[in-house]
Amino acid sequence: DPQVWECVCVAAELCEPDADHEGPWTRWVAVLRSGGVPRFVNGRLTAARREVDWALRASVGGVVQRRLADGLQLVASGGTAGAFNVRLLVSSRRVHHWARQHVRIDSHWDRIEAWIAQLAQVDGSAGGPPLVETVSYVSGEWTVSAIARAAADVPVSQRVLAGPAWPAGEIQALLRSGFVVSAAARGPAGSAHAVVVVMT
Repeated sequence: DPQVWECVCVAAELCEPDADHEGPWTRWVAVLRSGGVPRFVNGRLTAARREVDWALRASVGGVVQRRLADGLQLVASGGTAGAFNVRLLVSSRRVHHWARQHVRIDSHWDRIEAWIAQLAQVDGSAGGPPLVETVSYVSGEWTVSAIARAAADVPVSQRVLAGPAWPAGEIQALLRSGFVVSAAARGPAGSAHAVVVVMT
C-alpha cells in the first residue's frame, strides 16, 4: 500500500522580486511524515480526513471554527504578513484519539498565556493541563492550539518559553533533562515575546 503522508508544520517567507519572479512572491516550506491512516482500509472508509484551507486574515477564525465543529483538528498554520497576508491552515481528523482541541487566535501573547493557564483549570483535571501543540505568528496574530489529555495518558511535562531572543541556555538545560522542542515561532521583532519555544 502507498504511504500516507501527513503535514507536521508549515512556514512561509515573503520574498522580493528576482530573476524568476516579476513581483513579490512567497516561499513555502512544509515538513511531512509518513504513517498516516489512509482513507480506505480493506475497501472500507475510515474516519481519517485531511483538509487544506487558504484564508485571508479576517476569515482565519471562521475557518478554524468550522473545521473544529466538523471533528478536525488544526495541525499546522503558516503565512505571510503585510498585504500578502494569506494563511495556510492544515487540519486533520485523528483516528487514534478523539481528544478535544482548543485553538486561540490573538494579537497579544499575554492573553494567550492567560488562556493557556485558564485551560489548565477548566479542561485539565483528568489527565493534567492541555498540551500546546502548535504555535505560529502571522500578520500580527498568534495562533496557538492545545490538546486536552485523558486520565489514562502517560504523564507529560511541558514548558512554554517566551522572550526577546532565542533562549539557548534554557533549551539546552531542558534538552539534557529529556525534553524536546515540540513547537517554535518567531513573534514581533523587538518585543518581549519575539521568540516562543515549546518544550515537551
